[in-house]
Amino acid sequence: MKIFCIFVLALCGAATASVERVTGGNIAQPNQFPSAVSIQHTMQAEPSRLIQGHVCGGTLVTRLYVLTTGTCIMQTQEPDSLPIIMNQYRVYAGGVNLLEHNVDRIRIPVNITLHRDYIGPPAYVNNLAIIGLNAPFGNDIIPVALPSAGSQLPTMTQCYAAGWGADHINFTESSVQRYVSNYIYDQQICTIRYNLNSWMNILPSMLCAASWDIVSAGCTGDIGNGLICNGTLHGVLSVSNNCHGNGVPEVYVRVADYVPWIREVTGASSTIQPGMAMLVLFAIVQFITVKIIS
Repeated sequence: MKIFCIFVLALCGAATASVERVTGGNIAQPNQFPSAVSIQHTMQAEPSRLIQGHVCGGTLVTRLYVLTTGTCIMQTQEPDSLPIIMNQYRVYAGGVNLLEHNVDRIRIPVNITLHRDYIGPPAYVNNLAIIGLNAPFGNDIIPVALPSAGSQLPTMTQCYAAGWGADHINFTESSVQRYVSNYIYDQQICTIRYNLNSWMNILPSMLCAASWDIVSAGCTGDIGNGLICNGTLHGVLSVSNNCHGNGVPEVYVRVADYVPWIREVTGASSTIQPGMAMLVLFAIVQFITVKIIS
């Protein structure tokens, strides 16, 4: 029934979807989304323009590497655009308020790896990039767990996206981190919905998600935000609704399809979370102990 409702809303449009607005989301609590980062342009840090220069979101996949979109690390959206100038940017992580002054939460990009098969707008194919930092963040800032390579999420799985995007098309980025609850959208219905627009093809390497009300939408500064499902990073926001709740799901890069590449670039060799790793280690020790006693 839920899937049917989403199908009807997607094709016909909810009555409220015609209102050009975006819900503000919930204010995140400290350490609720510790892997979320703000990618900032230091030349645009005046409060009258952008909050601390925030331009995109990203996610720590290790304490030394940030996963974001390829479009976030390009100077413009033109096909022949050059990558950003790294010394004009910084990365903020480990907090929820961009206006705080804590040097431990700031790192500088030193290298950028754009996916080798990246194609920018309007196709947005393989829209991923990894930013290497000048120093790892401290142990109190926890990277996100990666999914198993090639894994799939059931439709209607509840996920969360957090970042510092604007609350409305007329507003600047948010100084405090906010989050919204999104649900995995049926891939076939999403493909049909985008085919009706005829401007972008939904590929298997893409993941669609939408809020239950179909009105909440990513806004300025939300591209690159991670989609966290069951404590694991499953998506990177690639195409948003530009602050307009219009009944069209948002498109994320399907992270599970890129895990080998992410590991290759970052050296992140395991998707086991710390707590699970301890359980595995404990089980191994127990097994060895039993063998010795027997």
